Amino acid sequence: MSNIFPVSRFNLANPISGDFETLIDAFFNTPLRNSRSEGDSFYSVPRANISKDNELYTIHLAAPGYSREDFEITVENNTLTISCSGESHGGTPTNTYTTREYSYTSFSRSWALPKGVSVDNISARYDAGILAVAVPTSAVEDGTVTVNVE
Repeated sequence: MSNIFPVSRFNLANPISGDFETLIDAFFNTPLRNSRSEGDSFYSVPRANISKDNELYTIHLAAPGYSREDFEITVENNTLTISCSGESHGGTPTNTYTTREYSYTSFSRSWALPKGVSVDNISARYDAGILAVAVPTSAVEDGTVTVNVE
């Protein structure tokens, strides 16, 4: 394995134009990922972009509205997991919503890491609603690691 890839694949851009595996994946997994209703709000998992250069992988996760303290990033058994403990901001007893188009709910995403990454040197930064996780490629290291978000 030479790239970071999601533990659960959700390539939803246009499953008909992709390969058969993407079509099957979109058919069976899309409802679980994008529109599981939880009360008045909708559960959603933020989208991610992953880039690679000679020295590192960078995961950019679009998660606006959260704070740095809401994120937990761990690496265990060669799997990087980003989870967030944000809570949905509900209306007060005197002020209820007539329309609700966004909420801040908890989520978790995981990616299998390729061989050759340095898990002890993973760093994260949250700025302007984008969580950027840098995964350097250098040495193979195993174990459990927790990453602080700057």
